[in-house]
Amino acid sequence: MIIPFLEKLNIWTQTYFMNFCLGYGHEFLNGNIANSFSNQFDVMALEVEWFIDQHYFSFFFSGSLGEIYSKHDITVNDYTHTPEDVAFSIKYGIKLGRSWYRTNSFNVFSYLSLGGYQMKPEKSIYTTPDSEYSNLKLTNSFFTGIGTAFDLSIINFKNKTTEKKTGSWFIRPNMGYDLFITNKDIAKGGSFYIYLTTGIGFSR
Repeated sequence: MIIPFLEKLNIWTQTYFMNFCLGYGHEFLNGNIANSFSNQFDVMALEVEWFIDQHYFSFFFSGSLGEIYSKHDITVNDYTHTPEDVAFSIKYGIKLGRSWYRTNSFNVFSYLSLGGYQMKPEKSIYTTPDSEYSNLKLTNSFFTGIGTAFDLSIINFKNKTTEKKTGSWFIRPNMGYDLFITNKDIAKGGSFYIYLTTGIGFSR
């Protein structure tokens, strides 16, 4: 089923790109959540994305690097997270957008994002799946946001026969803002982020 779909996609579209990306950046929290946790920290993201003609679609997952600390005791169920305990962030979701200007070496696009954002205690990583801490979340919220980015190709790969571009290695600065939507006061707020991403892309 997948192969016939891809063959039809080639017929229906003029341009098609699939990218695999790894990004490193910095996140700045604001609002109530910034009053409860470290309000800035480094992050890393993995992303799989598609450009079909001018349309952009992406699945992404990101998490904090280093240590995040709470600014006061946070009690969830029977667990109390203290300012001495380490936490980490997780963000996951999709992006939907549009490319506004594209050449063989340059691509400018913007997007809307939506997904989930969590703060979890570090000890949840080191427990067994049936432990009371294994699925513990200090905050858990839905988010929606906007962002913009541009790709700069470092190396373009070409078909030796037709000289047509078949892929590229690129870098991407990007920035955006996500608004957290939740009924829990401690998790309300948002995050501004900046990333420098590198990726490998394949095109038709």
